[in-house]
Amino acid sequence: MNQFLLLLIVIVCGTALICYRYFSHRKNYGNSEKLDLIIKKAFENAAKSPISQNRLIKEIKLQTGVNEKTALLLVGKAKKENLISIVDGQVELIK
Repeated sequence: MNQFLLLLIVIVCGTALICYRYFSHRKNYGNSEKLDLIIKKAFENAAKSPISQNRLIKEIKLQTGVNEKTALLLVGKAKKENLISIVDGQVELIK
């Protein structure tokens, strides 16, 4: 009985931790205002207007501390919200 209770507690705590990380991540990077600030800061650090997509992903990773997959998702979201345009691997700031 004690092993079952311990296993149940571990599963519940693990699920709670996963849900917390998911929802806090969505709150931190889900809104467009924060995404706009992140993208503008990345272009300021690059010091030139058209930058490569890889450079933008690296800048986002450095600023936010996320992994490459999440940085790529943020680039896609910025493109969808018309913050940036991507042509032949070169990224330009629209707004």
